[in-house]
Amino acid sequence: MQSINLADRIFIKEEKEGVKIKCSHPLVPVDTQSLTYRSAEKILNRYRIKKGVKIGIDKKIPLASGMAGGSANSASILVGINKLFALNLSNKDLREIGEELGMDVPFCIQNGTALAYHKGEKVTPLPPINPPLWIIIINPGFEIPTKWAYNNLDLGLIKREKNSTIAMLKALKEGGLEGIAKNLFNSFEGLVIKKY
Repeated sequence: MQSINLADRIFIKEEKEGVKIKCSHPLVPVDTQSLTYRSAEKILNRYRIKKGVKIGIDKKIPLASGMAGGSANSASILVGINKLFALNLSNKDLREIGEELGMDVPFCIQNGTALAYHKGEKVTPLPPINPPLWIIIINPGFEIPTKWAYNNLDLGLIKREKNSTIAMLKALKEGGLEGIAKNLFNSFEGLVIKKY
């Protein structure tokens, strides 16, 4: 996995009680079912914080785009509340909480370049891509529900991608951009192309 320079902007402010969320995008859930809400509630309850938070989300990552927007926001909430209430939790502590919330949340706390494994929640940091490279991301204009994607993912395909992962790790270690480009893959690509 690789973090990129595209993110929603998150604002967190201390409140007397509860979790209140406002978002610039009308389709982003802001109730108790949202990952943002559950993330704030989990860390506040776990550390018995007797105050609440008001959260603002300026949405920049396209909805249901497979770019971990909800997970990145969850990670931001955990990191932000950790700082706001001076909990002094380590990244390891935050990643462990993140594992309980979503598969990509631990990576979004980690950031950078990483090997994600198991269901994606286990993260091993890797050296950064060097020299840095530009990636073009195209939004096709339709949403791909995360639940649908994971429920329909071909696990046999993931096993076949093991050789590409080994080749990618070698290319990252050697700093070979051609090897990196040749071994880039997305486990969901075939599924999504077939469906859409």
